[in-house]
Amino acid sequence: MSTVDLNSPPPGQRFNLSVERHETAAEQAIRLFKDVTLFLLAISFVILLVALCYRTLSSPTASPDAQKWAMSILSLLGGGIVGYLIPRK
Repeated sequence: MSTVDLNSPPPGQRFNLSVERHETAAEQAIRLFKDVTLFLLAISFVILLVALCYRTLSSPTASPDAQKWAMSILSLLGGGIVGYLIPRK
């Protein structure tokens, strides 16, 4: 059996030591509930913005300025979604 002196590791070698906390079932349930709630809130907010912008764009009584900001917000949302889906490496 060979032993390794942790004070002077062999040349070209590295070691890592980590201590991780165990997540209990109650903590996991709370974390999952929080994550799902936040996800649903974000999705509903995006859907609300898209619906509001679509309603503004399709309204014959909307001013050209209102239609411009609606298109700007839709472009922003589209760019944000594409940027999220295509990560930079």
